[in-house]
Amino acid sequence: MLRRLAVAYTVNELGNWLGTVALTVAVFDHTHSAIATAALFVSVRFVPALVVTAGVAWLESAGRRGTLAVLYSVQALTTGGLAVLVAHPVLAPILVLGALDGAAALAARALLRAVVSQEAGDDATRRRANGNLNLGWATTAALGPAIGGVLTGALGATPVLLIDVASFALTAALVLRVPTSRTDAARGGVLEQLRSARRYIAGDATLGWLLGTEAVALVFFAAVVPVEVIFAKATLRAGDGGYGALLAAWGAGMFFGSTIFARAGHRSLGALLTVSTAAVAVAYLGVAAAGLLWIACVFCFVGGTGNGVQWIALITAVQERTPSALQGRLMGVVESMGALCPAVGFALGGAVTAATDPRATFAMAGIAAAVATFAFARLAVLGRAARATQTDMGAGEPVG
Repeated sequence: MLRRLAVAYTVNELGNWLGTVALTVAVFDHTHSAIATAALFVSVRFVPALVVTAGVAWLESAGRRGTLAVLYSVQALTTGGLAVLVAHPVLAPILVLGALDGAAALAARALLRAVVSQEAGDDATRRRANGNLNLGWATTAALGPAIGGVLTGALGATPVLLIDVASFALTAALVLRVPTSRTDAARGGVLEQLRSARRYIAGDATLGWLLGTEAVALVFFAAVVPVEVIFAKATLRAGDGGYGALLAAWGAGMFFGSTIFARAGHRSLGALLTVSTAAVAVAYLGVAAAGLLWIACVFCFVGGTGNGVQWIALITAVQERTPSALQGRLMGVVESMGALCPAVGFALGGAVTAATDPRATFAMAGIAAAVATFAFARLAVLGRAARATQTDMGAGEPVG
């Protein structure tokens, strides 16, 4: 089952990238409006992030089999509707369907991660399974936008969205017999499920520190994203090709980092989090100081490598500290954080660059990543100290 879930996850992530690129191009080509494009981003990413944890709790409390297949089918249906709408675009219904598609995508990702964690059974199997998911994520993140751009340019938005529909249908077929993640909550008890997740996080200081540090780190990690193109074209004067080179170097690093995590075996998650966050810090500070494109590309590769380890190490650490019955809700929290915090970072990066320049934004992000490195290092040290005295290694296993 774990291999099938990894294939389904990879196919779905590729479909998400194809749809995002095609839909963004269609909306911009029709409206020629940055505001309309931003509204699309808000509807597809920000709005779903506000409801995903509650949505996951509701789906788990319903206790029905085939929930993952239903969510991927919802993505297929909404994307099919979008394929029709972009032929003669009207923004409002596109935003509504985009929000539904985004909500289904986030909920499916959270539930799939929860099922993987529960089905793995032990930490070693969980790490291998997460490593396979991470390889799929890194590959699609590196290649998906490029494939989506080429296909949209060659075929147009509607055919690409129809290809997207087929990818979601295939994903639904792959997970048709996969059970919903297990929970101990009574049917219909959505609010109680949310309260229990909040109580668990509040009662585990290490988990709270872990999630809080990552939330702040994600804001600053994402702050450089909207200014990379400005840095490449205006600061380095490297043109469109230079921007593409920076993205390619980061993507190559992500894939390399994902292979590192896949081979990390029993390495300390605290150490992996610390070193990978430090790699991102070094990369951002290096890019801030770089005067030549190739130097910036080298640092982007370093940062991408850290990126390829950091996020999945965080997810695995959260899973190892979470009881089986709470996996779905905690993965909902993580996925919500992974969508909301970058949105804040995009706005912050744009504002800082408008007031100063791209180098200042990279430097700010690098300093913040360095602070996060020390926070994760503290967790790793505390984890090692706890492991030295702890005899019961249940859901509260130390991060280090």
